[in-house]
Amino acid sequence: MTTQTMTETAIKSGAGARVPFDGISEPGAYVCETTGQLLRIPQEELASGRAR
Repeated sequence: MTTQTMTETAIKSGAGARVPFDGISEPGAYVCETTGQLLRIPQEELASGRAR
């Protein structure tokens, strides 16, 4: 994979995008900007009607 292709893939996937915690709508792994901790958000946690 070329550097250009890797960059295009990252942009298309939203890699590096800033999202407020209450704005997370997709399951995945997120990095907390203030602490650097990796947060894993599974699909089950995004289920409608679930308390945060």
